Amino acid sequence: MIIEGDYASDGAVCVRGAFTPEHVAWATGAIEANLADLSPLAKRASADDDAPFVEDFCRWREIPAMERFIRDSPAAAIAGELTGSDQIRLYHDHMLVKEPGTRQRTPWHQDQPYYNVSGTQNASLWFPVDPVDRGATLELIAGTHLGPWYMPRTFLDERAAWFPDGSLEEIPDFAADPKRWRVLAWDLEPGDAVYFNMLTVHGSGPVNGPDRRRVLSVRFLGDMGYVVTFRQTDPLFTMDLSDPTRPRVVGELKIPGFSAYLHPIGQDQLIGIGVDADTQGRMLGAQLATFDLSDPAAVRQIQLARFGADSTLMGSSSPPIDALSDCTGPLKSMARC
Repeated sequence: MIIEGDYASDGAVCVRGAFTPEHVAWATGAIEANLADLSPLAKRASADDDAPFVEDFCRWREIPAMERFIRDSPAAAIAGELTGSDQIRLYHDHMLVKEPGTRQRTPWHQDQPYYNVSGTQNASLWFPVDPVDRGATLELIAGTHLGPWYMPRTFLDERAAWFPDGSLEEIPDFAADPKRWRVLAWDLEPGDAVYFNMLTVHGSGPVNGPDRRRVLSVRFLGDMGYVVTFRQTDPLFTMDLSDPTRPRVVGELKIPGFSAYLHPIGQDQLIGIGVDADTQGRMLGAQLATFDLSDPAAVRQIQLARFGADSTLMGSSSPPIDALSDCTGPLKSMARC
């Protein structure tokens, strides 16, 4: 197994020889079983006058070959190595098949804004069971995993179905400034795989040749979490989730008020949006704070902005939960969730 690239700085790597021919056979069987019995979550991501581009999600419980690949192949162990996690959790599986002649390009996008999870300790596996040349392979924009979040839109009609228009930045025109935006892409043979952070911008081209492009993608989550609670003060807890049955508090920072929303900014900082309060718990208006996470055992507040007693928080504090959320669970137990 050879890793090409730097996961921490680029947000994506190619892992040559990640999987054996037996693992490829498991994934191929899972994809074919999925195509033969699509779930209600399945969708066609290409136009009616185009060749089929079919996706389906969250099938490991019904397809034994998919569960076997996720559980028994090196997929999770590689994700753990890349993210620095002692234990990896399955978020969801995702089948993507472009039939020969599919003109539809997968547009530039990030995965995480479509999901109901936050954090930086994650990895998406993109595993084609067919040879993939440069024209049809996955393309990724190096460094975009460091943020910001870009507006998620539907692929065919570009609707803003997850966040209100204008609430997030739009995807840049990467082709207009190629010196700024470095594109990562690899020709792949069966057994090779790409791993990328769920915030790394990516897309792929059409399938112009006579062969199919069958991909099994699996999303994994790492073992570090951040939690806030509120009575009179707002402890910000750093949690070690490497053993999902026994979460362990690593660090704690007690500050007045509470955060209604936490979001990572870069690798070692959080931003918290919430409500200011006095030491008795009386709320004093909206506030915004940033936190340094470089030492999980000693989290510290870096900056604080208070907006006064007349300010309030408006609207939802987190992305809507979508249909993919039912796949979250510890990888070892594959628990029902």
